[in-house]
Amino acid sequence: MRTTTKPKTTKATKAKAKANATGASTRKARVLHVEPIASANAPSAASAAASASAPALIPSQALSAIPATTSSKARKTRAAKTPAVDGTAPPKRLSGLDAAAEVLRAADEPLSAPQIIERVLAQKLWTTNGKTPASTIYAAMIREEKSRGTQSRFRKVSRGLFTAA
Repeated sequence: MRTTTKPKTTKATKAKAKANATGASTRKARVLHVEPIASANAPSAASAAASASAPALIPSQALSAIPATTSSKARKTRAAKTPAVDGTAPPKRLSGLDAAAEVLRAADEPLSAPQIIERVLAQKLWTTNGKTPASTIYAAMIREEKSRGTQSRFRKVSRGLFTAA
């Protein structure tokens, strides 16, 4: 007579089999400690002591007394933008493409991407920390010319040379 041996079952494998059968997870759920809320009709001893020492709050004050966030990380708030004293807004920073378009409009001859970048950086129209800004601007000008077609600000006149449209 031939006998077969069953694989050993442990508590862990039984728990996994049971979880798979019920569709539940085998991971332990996080249990949060929640304080019970006292009903309005039956105040607890702690709330009675607190209400004796604290003034009664009206609903609008009660809402403002609740902290806005309950997460461990507080939200960062942005500082309000204040207008300049003389009423003029600070100049808006140009993008690399905007700066290149401005340089090409001022140029009287076609320029290559390295020449455009040289003039942009010399006029301080745009700043970059990139290692290859000429390649970046070249690719962006090609992309704009292809996507916008006749509406593009750039025209490629020959290999590597651009003019303003």
